Amino acid sequence: MSFGWSVGDLIAGLEVAIRIATALQDAGGAAEKYRQTTTYLLSLSTVLYQLHPPPPGLLAIAPDVKSVHSALQAFHSKLSTKFEKSLGSVPSDWVARVRSSPRKVEYALFMEKQVEALRIKLDVPLKAINLALGIAIHKQGRDNGEVGRETLEEVVDLKAALPGLEKAVLAGVQDIVLASAQREEADRMYTTVGAWCRARAGGGYWIFRREEFMRWRGGGPLEGHQPVLWITGIPGSGKTRLATRVVESLKGEGSAVAYFYCDTKDEERRSALSILRTWTWQVLEQRPQQLGEVAKICAREPVPGEGSMEKALMCAVAGVEGLVFVLDGLDECEEETRKKLYPIVTRLAATARVLIVSREMPGSHRALKSALSHEGGLVFYRIVDGDNTDDINDYLERAVRELEIGDEEVENTVISKLQEGASGMFLWATLMLEELSSPHFFAEEYLEGLDDLPDSLDALYARILTTLNASLKTRDVTRKLFRWLTCARRPLTLPEISTTLLITIDDEVLKSRSRMPDDKLRDTLLRYCGSLVAIHESRDGGSPTVTLVHASVKDFLLEQSSSKEAFGYLILDPEETQAILAQECLTYISYNNIDFDPNTMQPDEPHMSFPPDEMGRRFEVYMEQYPLLIYASLNWFLHLVIAPRDRTYTSLTRFCTSIPKTISWLQVMLRYRGDRSVYSSSPGYADYTGITTLPHVLPQHGDELNKWLQPFRTVSEGRSNLPRYVQFMYCGMANDFLPKLSVAAYFDYADYLEDCLKKGMDPNLKNYRGKTPIYAAAMAESLDAAKVLIKHGADPNVIGPGGVVALVSAIRLDDWRNADAVPFRDAEFFGESGADPCYSNGGLLALACLCASSNDTHVVSLVSCMLKHGATKVINIGKNPYWTALHWAAKAKAARLVALLLENGAEVDIGFGGDRVNARKYETPLDQACSITQQAEDVVRILLEAGASVDALHRDGRTPLHRVVSSDRPLHDAVKESNIPLIDMLLARGAALDVKDIEGRTPLDLALDVATPNTRVVTALIDVGASAPDNALWELEVVKKGEVGIKKREKRAQYWPQQPRDIFETSWILQHHATSKTIPRNIVLRILDLSRYWLRSISNREELIALNDATSRRAPPYLTSEPIIGRSLSPIRELIFDVTSHDQGYSSYPECYGTYDNSWTYFEYGVATREGGEQLFDYEGLDRRVCVNVHAKQAATTHRKPFRDYRNDGLLKRVRAGDRVQVFAQARFPGWVNYVERVSITMYTTCLLD
Repeated sequence: MSFGWSVGDLIAGLEVAIRIATALQDAGGAAEKYRQTTTYLLSLSTVLYQLHPPPPGLLAIAPDVKSVHSALQAFHSKLSTKFEKSLGSVPSDWVARVRSSPRKVEYALFMEKQVEALRIKLDVPLKAINLALGIAIHKQGRDNGEVGRETLEEVVDLKAALPGLEKAVLAGVQDIVLASAQREEADRMYTTVGAWCRARAGGGYWIFRREEFMRWRGGGPLEGHQPVLWITGIPGSGKTRLATRVVESLKGEGSAVAYFYCDTKDEERRSALSILRTWTWQVLEQRPQQLGEVAKICAREPVPGEGSMEKALMCAVAGVEGLVFVLDGLDECEEETRKKLYPIVTRLAATARVLIVSREMPGSHRALKSALSHEGGLVFYRIVDGDNTDDINDYLERAVRELEIGDEEVENTVISKLQEGASGMFLWATLMLEELSSPHFFAEEYLEGLDDLPDSLDALYARILTTLNASLKTRDVTRKLFRWLTCARRPLTLPEISTTLLITIDDEVLKSRSRMPDDKLRDTLLRYCGSLVAIHESRDGGSPTVTLVHASVKDFLLEQSSSKEAFGYLILDPEETQAILAQECLTYISYNNIDFDPNTMQPDEPHMSFPPDEMGRRFEVYMEQYPLLIYASLNWFLHLVIAPRDRTYTSLTRFCTSIPKTISWLQVMLRYRGDRSVYSSSPGYADYTGITTLPHVLPQHGDELNKWLQPFRTVSEGRSNLPRYVQFMYCGMANDFLPKLSVAAYFDYADYLEDCLKKGMDPNLKNYRGKTPIYAAAMAESLDAAKVLIKHGADPNVIGPGGVVALVSAIRLDDWRNADAVPFRDAEFFGESGADPCYSNGGLLALACLCASSNDTHVVSLVSCMLKHGATKVINIGKNPYWTALHWAAKAKAARLVALLLENGAEVDIGFGGDRVNARKYETPLDQACSITQQAEDVVRILLEAGASVDALHRDGRTPLHRVVSSDRPLHDAVKESNIPLIDMLLARGAALDVKDIEGRTPLDLALDVATPNTRVVTALIDVGASAPDNALWELEVVKKGEVGIKKREKRAQYWPQQPRDIFETSWILQHHATSKTIPRNIVLRILDLSRYWLRSISNREELIALNDATSRRAPPYLTSEPIIGRSLSPIRELIFDVTSHDQGYSSYPECYGTYDNSWTYFEYGVATREGGEQLFDYEGLDRRVCVNVHAKQAATTHRKPFRDYRNDGLLKRVRAGDRVQVFAQARFPGWVNYVERVSITMYTTCLLD
């Protein structure tokens, strides 16, 4: 690819300018203006290197680049002519001369004028280049976003794939995708309007010269707040163009700009949540300093709302200077939305500048002005006649020339007339040009009608509507089209808008019509509605969408006026229109001939025979037959809640009393509003809120609506705290394509199931993933449906997706748990109906899952039921996740479950993976009971009374006493938690006092390795014979039994050796002077190693950061040590990492809280090879894991990981002098966040060769 010029030539052309600039900066320059000049010259070089090599897809900027090239060549020539000889052609000569020569002054005076001229000449092409580069970067970002969304769509079941996933937090993932889509919509508007800005280089620049704008842009804060600029203008005056020009200019200056274009035609582009979400996304993209804090907000409030998104935005802008927010089209938001935005704008103005652009809204600016805390906080500017005259005149002149009228005199007359009539309205000019664009035989025909031009947009709209074909047939069609275009909740596609013409309210059968091609529909639509509609091509290859040409057209059509009698049939009543749209939607989804189930597998198709994309394709093909079905299903109730309340809706009654129609509607809602394998991310709750308001909005339909809503509500005495409809949307089933029978089972439509099954339908009918109706009934706690299915032969042991059976699904331990203890009605029913309690899902047993839950009466009752029906066969099995039911019950602090399991044959010292011999007493239930925070003493007591080994080992070598003291065996665990009763209990059972953990610490060492030792813990250990260690921090004095004094050492011993010389001297003395004979060198080295006579270096970092799955992958190391000192090869004798950190503080696996199981935030070490080394460090065969955070513990924990084996081929053997040791904080899977507070690296090295 070539621009027609050489980048090397251009760089050569700038070489002199760059050298001059650099030399002046080195010499200190002269006055401030000269330093500004040199800075500008240096910035030009950055442009060149951005374009070398030429970026792909930027051929359009070749003319601008050539302009830059020509100007710089001329500039180079002037400098060469005037200064090259005296300043020198060689850089060193040149620098020397410019610093000493009197011509430096002459140069500076000449340079200022030349650079200013160059700056003016390059201003436009450089901005065009900059904008093109920005668009290219955005396009790449959008492409990346598309890849991300495609990846998200391909994930079928994250719950099965990622067992450590926190479902609620994944709302943030879908929210980011949604924010990205809305951001792209804002960028699309910005890019589209930016094309106009580039077409007229000076267009919109007049605003920068207005006093109000300069005061807003350049003025300082008043009483702690930045000014808010509100620009208003009449409809069609180019306000969006103006907003885009401001955004473009600010971006060109390097400012961080967040912008949003409101649109009354699209609900997603005029809500407070959309604005907040997009602004937050844009700020974090440009200024990511607060990303960690925003992540915490997402963690605390996983389901995004206006409140949480406002918190996120305010957090994102905190401490960030120079931010600018631009909001275009505030008038296109509802009044309620505007009221929500005013206080947000006020808060933003505390640190950022805010620009609002809108039509004139009398009184609205007063509401914002009163919200601001100081006089003069709102700078108000109204676009007046003459402001944009030059822009409109230029636009009209270019557009008329493009008509190619052929007669220059006529052409000039048309331009003059239109410029005179535009009166500051771009939209007026655009519509008039469309009127003139129809074919003409003669040039003079263009002049017809120009003598009586409409003087306003309303007059122009009236003129266009009056000229529409007004036959009786076309009147009805035109009115219907304008009704949908005016009040639809989003832009409709051409097939959708044409389908509306087929609907007759309360008809039972949809008329069959052949669909016309899009280009034919386009022509027909324009014939009926004229230039008041705009047709937009789809960016993804789909059908074009149709909208009104401007928001003011909607206002015109909804405003009653006697002056509109000539076209009064097109003037709409807002509430009446909403009622008609609601009824047409209900009629459409209730048609009797729309009754095919696209989700049912064909008899010859085995389930799981193809990917979900194939089912998605089938579903879309089905929907293409009924273009309006998606819109009607998703929006009928939203139209109805704002329709007149004093009328009866026959179509509503017909729909609500039909279970088959309701089930079909639920299938569509699930696919388009439900989770696509991302939990808690659907808009299901918002839909549910809208649907459940209907009985209050329409009391005349209250009885039938409440009856219809009953299956959607929260299950009485159910184990979930969410309504069944919301669970349906949240449970990740939008990719499941459930057949009608499964949907009926989910919502407990028992009578419908009875009728279908009596007609011969298969009670074990599977969807393409293998889910049967009994599985759906189990998920939703639909007991009546389950009973009907079992009665007709449903198999409760059918294995569903992910290997889950109905019994496991019915247990419901993790999803939206009801805080109150309620019975497991469905699970117990399945147990009594033949469900296998011993079923193992990949080794995961229902019994073990249940025992990992709480200790309430109903859990104990269900476990007892399962044991009664044969679960005793698997009571001591623990293949996956390695623990038996007794392990889980002990970890869950469930004393009654522990006792019940022991009574039914559970082995008390069974080990890891179901090791029934377990000679080493490794990972026993007692170890698990002590490995959690706030250990349950009653559980430990029950296990000890049953004969549990008191010195059971944890995986890292610690005992229960370690854990109570500081973590690792039961006694270690008890000491760590300072659990005095548990310590006494373990000591009374003879827990060993001298057992060391993996870090070489006894329980007493752990008790003293804290900032303030617990006197009671230390005393308890000393009383039973623990040896007092030689602790560097604390001195112990045994006064008497039961009383131990602990005193901090006043001065710590100075560490030795301090430098390599100390080691060499000591080595020499030992070898040659310690005895009468020379000691062999290997003995000397052994003595020094045993005495730990090594150099010590410590690297620390104490700074709170938060890293999630995405950010941790690209984050630099949290800490990097200084270069290792010592001998060349293997200098480290001991390496110690100390890490203080915690995770997000919650997850979906409460059974793992306080443990290290299923914890997905951790730390890894790295090694940066010594400077100059080209060889990457060899990690092969090494476990890089340093430590893992405690699962779901909000308080920070300090972990120490030592590396001491320097003889074998491990980490210490491979490092070399000059290398640097690093620590990386990691998080895996969405929802997991690693909060790092402090890390230190301590290295002990030797200088002596072996």
